[in-house]
Amino acid sequence: MQFTKGLTAVFFRGSHSEAVLISALHKYKVSLWMSGPDSLMDLLNWPVIPRYKYLKVVLVSGMHFPIQNFIKVRDQLFQGKVHVCLIYGLTETGVLTRNTPHINKIGSVGEIVSNTKLKVVDECTGFTLGAYQEGELCFKSQSLMLGYYKNPQATQMMIDSEGFFKTGDLGYYDRQGFVFITGRKKDIIKWRSYQISSSEVEAQLITLPEVREVVVFGIYDDKDGEHVTAAVILNPEFKDITPEKLEKQANYHLSDSMKIRGGVHFFDTFPCTASGKPIKLKIAKEVLDRRYVRETETLSST
Repeated sequence: MQFTKGLTAVFFRGSHSEAVLISALHKYKVSLWMSGPDSLMDLLNWPVIPRYKYLKVVLVSGMHFPIQNFIKVRDQLFQGKVHVCLIYGLTETGVLTRNTPHINKIGSVGEIVSNTKLKVVDECTGFTLGAYQEGELCFKSQSLMLGYYKNPQATQMMIDSEGFFKTGDLGYYDRQGFVFITGRKKDIIKWRSYQISSSEVEAQLITLPEVREVVVFGIYDDKDGEHVTAAVILNPEFKDITPEKLEKQANYHLSDSMKIRGGVHFFDTFPCTASGKPIKLKIAKEVLDRRYVRETETLSST
């Protein structure tokens, strides 16, 4: 859009501080900013309260943005003067859904964009579902990729016979056509006979005042299959809390099947993609590496 409408696009390379970000927003008179949730939460927790003289609209991409954080960003960070709108899209598809300043439903990633079709598919039966029924979100659009480079098998796995791309994300749409994302197929943790959505556990944990950011995943267990495990970045004022105490407090609010049995593990920062999304596999590997070091030290001391 910036090339066809004569707009200027500003890109950041790698990580950057809050001060650098605010400076760029002012220097280039940015009126529309596309951001991930983490950058917005970093600004919200930044001790400096900046002014956003030129900013009119913030488009937030990313699934992990709880409603309470959305409201804090809208009302506290931008003091209600900037339109904060959730959007949804993938590298393979481009933007698929969006809210607008005029039509903005909290908790939804918006309505599907023009020239785009959506179907929600039942994971077990493969049947197409109706409104308010949760399943895998599949989209067909003019911006859909032709395929993965030199990988026709992967392309065939991800695009069905009708030309719909299988996102791997779970969700539903309401009767007004607004789309809601509830989790991700690959984020299912299998504990005993239960299938637990890591996104659902994250949504519970992020409400705790101690938790600034959280990533939940499963760690293999011989007896139970997988244990729910949480990696947490603490809010600065709660640096003295122990992992054990936070785990106990978190489990008080969780149902038995969702309880954290793989431990709470503190991080200063999370490894992230270029777009700011935490890389769950790297975080899980770090937790396993820490466990291995502890077990090795225990064995060597006996």
